[in-house]
Amino acid sequence: MWRWKPDGRPPTWGNGYATARHGARRIAVTGSVFGAGSATADLILDQLTEHGVAGLRDLDGQFAFVFWDRESRRLIAGRDRFGGKTLYWQENADGLVIADRVSALGVGKPRLNVAAAVDFLVNGFTDQDDSTLIEGIHQLPPGSVLDLNLREWTPGAAGPAVREWCPLPAPDTLDLGPDEAAAEFRTRLRAAVRRAAPGALLLSGGLDSSAIAAFLPAEPAVPTYKAYFGVPEHDQAEVVAEVVARGGMTHHRAMVGGADLMRHRDTLVAALEVPYERSIIAAHWAVRARMAEDGVRVSLDGIGADEQLGGYVPWQRSFAAPRRGDHVPGLPFVSTSHPPGHLADPHAHLGWLAEDLRPVGAEAMRDERFPPIRSFGELCRHHLRFGALPMLLRQNREIGSAFGQDARSPFLDRSLVDLSIGLGGAHKLVNGHSKQVLRSAVRDLVPPRLLRRAEKVSYSGLEVAWLLDNSLDRLRAEADRAAEEWPDLLDPTALRASAAPSRPDKTTVLRLWRVTCFAAWARIFAVTG
Repeated sequence: MWRWKPDGRPPTWGNGYATARHGARRIAVTGSVFGAGSATADLILDQLTEHGVAGLRDLDGQFAFVFWDRESRRLIAGRDRFGGKTLYWQENADGLVIADRVSALGVGKPRLNVAAAVDFLVNGFTDQDDSTLIEGIHQLPPGSVLDLNLREWTPGAAGPAVREWCPLPAPDTLDLGPDEAAAEFRTRLRAAVRRAAPGALLLSGGLDSSAIAAFLPAEPAVPTYKAYFGVPEHDQAEVVAEVVARGGMTHHRAMVGGADLMRHRDTLVAALEVPYERSIIAAHWAVRARMAEDGVRVSLDGIGADEQLGGYVPWQRSFAAPRRGDHVPGLPFVSTSHPPGHLADPHAHLGWLAEDLRPVGAEAMRDERFPPIRSFGELCRHHLRFGALPMLLRQNREIGSAFGQDARSPFLDRSLVDLSIGLGGAHKLVNGHSKQVLRSAVRDLVPPRLLRRAEKVSYSGLEVAWLLDNSLDRLRAEADRAAEEWPDLLDPTALRASAAPSRPDKTTVLRLWRVTCFAAWARIFAVTG
């Protein structure tokens, strides 16, 4: 996207990006500001020229950009507030390079960032801070800019030049009654959906995507798509049929089976450029492929609702600690990679790591890089930037891009997020029901059975059963291979012993998936230790 060397020559720009130029100032952009379309590059350039970085606060959308002022030699690289688009950067004595994909940076012989690898292997997380799995490559955090004066640049200066341009609102700062909050939420969600439309709708059979369906225009008929698993509790066929009928929509199915989890793995890793924790995202690939058959170019989805409204099952089950006044770390609090009991004694559950790395693994499991969480409102705010959402956005963005599709998430509309975070926890978790303000806002617009559900059904049980039934022998063989390829990272004896039972438990199966997915990623991108 952009490359600069300290040799007096002008920077070089990549192809394939929207650009604009005003005198000495130039910008390259990927993504778009909502409502701006092809004028996005000019709009961002105007805002930066007239107002500096503060001008970005008026923009809502999914975008990343590189701005260069030739006269002042000022570089500003930025990313939208929630990270719908991304940027990576690398600096060394040869200069500075910025791109929207790691592969575009032109890294010759990528070496593993061991701490980031352990974080993934233990917690299942990527995209939590500015580090990446490749040593020396950094990711610009969501809602941040890299702001550098290249007259004064020296190698190592870029990291301290990263700053946040879009702080999230504080929780529990809005004093609204239940009816007023629901009415305002309804108004803002309707506006967010209309700004993101038109596009095909990805249905899950749950409340979030069904709420989006309720606000889509009746004409022309909106095409909807869903993955089907042959399991009623995940297919939700009756609910989906009612949602589609209410909106006068068309509906299309993508069938997914247990063998697809491994069949799509390497293709997904290549598209995502990272290993991934949840094998079930093979279903997302299948749906996107089905959409591509129909020529879909824009899609809408319910991503972001769970984070801002507290919809994840582990949040509700585990929130007894904050109620007692205990502070809990942010990421392990909701990790599916290990039971909460593992946090009491992390060392006892890390024998499968190489001995020297077990202390690193224990530190990763405790994860004290973020301030402790003290309330349900703080939890929701935290997970708009960390936890699952950055990974979900990566999956949505990169899988969509693989099929030429632009993925849009109305629940991440700036106005809607400001409202939902400001409302705090009192409007979200009520009498065991999550997302209470959303349920109230759409009570007359969605199938009644969606309003009665206390929590969604996790896919983890299904994916574990599928991996056990279809891929256990392959997981064992690939785990052995991973331990041979990464002896400084994994303990082969302990890893093999954990996989020995005829039906390993859920924690072990998910660990085997992470280990083998990581090893596949390292082979695909020729990463060395």
